[in-house]
Amino acid sequence: MKGFCFAGGGDPTLHPALWDALELVRDRGRQSAILTNGIEINTDRRREIAVSTCRWIGVSLDAATPDRYSRIKRTGPRVFQQVLENVRAMVDQVRRRDLRCEIAIKYLIHPSNSDQILAACELARDLGVAHFHARPAASENIEGLGERLDFPMEEINQQLDACLALQTPTFKTFGVRHKFTRTFNLEHGFSRCLAAPLAIQCGADGRVYLCIDWRGSPRHVLGMHWPEPEQILEFWGSPAHIEKLRAVQVEKCPRCTYGIYARQIENALERDAMCLNFP
Repeated sequence: MKGFCFAGGGDPTLHPALWDALELVRDRGRQSAILTNGIEINTDRRREIAVSTCRWIGVSLDAATPDRYSRIKRTGPRVFQQVLENVRAMVDQVRRRDLRCEIAIKYLIHPSNSDQILAACELARDLGVAHFHARPAASENIEGLGERLDFPMEEINQQLDACLALQTPTFKTFGVRHKFTRTFNLEHGFSRCLAAPLAIQCGADGRVYLCIDWRGSPRHVLGMHWPEPEQILEFWGSPAHIEKLRAVQVEKCPRCTYGIYARQIENALERDAMCLNFP
């Protein structure tokens, strides 16, 4: 295992052992990354550890103004500015120390914030981060949700295209649209679950899940990684693991994080679309 991403199902910075874990991963010669709301990276020590141990840090902002941020995140009015200050401080450390860490502003597009995409991208550029990532919120086939969101597509696409015009050699923008239909609804484009084993999903609850998109689902637990991580070797790649993969009904899955890889594996290896025996 070469990379560890601390994310998902809550904010990893709330775990008191995160900072020691980041240093441990670095000291073992591996790379780390964090997906966070950025609120708790609020001390010099935490910022120093974050930028010196991580290959990249993604900060979920999801708004361009304090009022909208407070409404979406359900936080106090000062939190938005605190997050911006935390990001600026990390960017400053990266530049002063010439570190490789790439900081990105993440923007989850929803009908409630779709009018602020371009403003958030401009804010990200002014903060000095390396990337701005915008992708639509997924709700279909998610346990407890399932409704189909109605996105104002013309307004969104105009803003995403305008974001591309803001790019510079040191600032890149990404509108993640390839995992969805043109109206941002669910689309898989593959028939079998072939990419899930590319990464292991270890939850903070001590469980290992079949894939990142089914984390927290009791139906998709493979086994435990805590308190004995060696247990993973007993079930990872086992007949039971393979059977769970074969039993996956793709049409009932939510947006697939690794769907593009599943599509590539299915097309290139199983269907031999690239004529692999003829390089």
